[in-house]
Amino acid sequence: MGSARELWRAVVVGLVLAAGLAIVLVAPWQSVAVHVGADYFVPALRGEVVTDPMQQRLVFGDGQPMFELAQDPTLARAVETFGSPAMAAYRAQRIAVPYAAWALTLGRPALMPAALGVLTVASAGALVAGVAVLLRRRGAPLFWAPAAVLLPGALTSIAWWGCDLPAVAAGLWGALLWTSARPRRLAAVLLMVVAALARENMALVPVALVLAGHGRPGLVRCSLRQASPALLAPFVALAGWLAIVHARVGAWPWERSDGALDLPLRGLLLAARVVQDPAVSALALAGCVAAVVLVVRWERRSWLGVLALLHAGLGVVMGELVWESWRYFSRPLLPLLVAGLVVGIDRWAPKTAPAGVAALPRPSTA
Repeated sequence: MGSARELWRAVVVGLVLAAGLAIVLVAPWQSVAVHVGADYFVPALRGEVVTDPMQQRLVFGDGQPMFELAQDPTLARAVETFGSPAMAAYRAQRIAVPYAAWALTLGRPALMPAALGVLTVASAGALVAGVAVLLRRRGAPLFWAPAAVLLPGALTSIAWWGCDLPAVAAGLWGALLWTSARPRRLAAVLLMVVAALARENMALVPVALVLAGHGRPGLVRCSLRQASPALLAPFVALAGWLAIVHARVGAWPWERSDGALDLPLRGLLLAARVVQDPAVSALALAGCVAAVVLVVRWERRSWLGVLALLHAGLGVVMGELVWESWRYFSRPLLPLLVAGLVVGIDRWAPKTAPAGVAALPRPSTA
């Protein structure tokens, strides 16, 4: 099993990888003038030419709405910023990262892009640490934990400074603390609340814990009736926040769901005609399929496996707009890819043990 030194070594490597990627992406020699399209979701930026490398990181993806929301924590200008109540509600439902950036910078807009970059890199380190803990619980080598930073969804989050890495890292650590030998119940629930408020699909973490039999700390199995009420906290927090959003902007997030959800597999089939970067997208899709196979074969009974399969189910009903590019679909499916990575390392990476000590058997659950 990995020692504390090995765990920290893996985390440092992950942080260096994430920071290196983030620095390279904002380097001036990587930047060209970006012409913002007429259909961009922030009307004030439509038709603009963006040349600043750090601003380009935001414009390319979810970093821009995070930046806009961090400047407007009360949502007073959200409808004006995003052009419609439905778009404002859709963007504002993911509020945890903007609030964190606002708190880190004490509300100073000039510092917020850098704060979003720091949050992204720190979340990458937290994700690597979580993967390392999962591997250590299995007696698998921690050497491969930093590979989590190179998963498609993680790469996109590092490039765009969005909410994906913070959400997945918080959800993963919430589940780890809930299922540890000495459960830290309050910290686990708080992290799961943060994860759900960072990205709504991470509300599936407590669902996975209940379905896998970890509904109460310290118990191996439990029924739905025995599930701890504390696991309802992420849903209560998310529902409460959505009610506040509705009161502020006059719309619900699902009112702007065109293209985001569809009938099973229809979105994937429609996107095949207009897919961006076909080779890379096909490779990322193959990775998702491989992760499903690995989980079904070896991990389906653990909370990690259940969480992965719940996200696979989400992928089945994702719409054409999400499936158009690996940069889009790999982000909501990042928990599935993380589970596939952990199971793959556990099954095939060579396990080592100190001299004279027999290798531990492979645990059956996470």
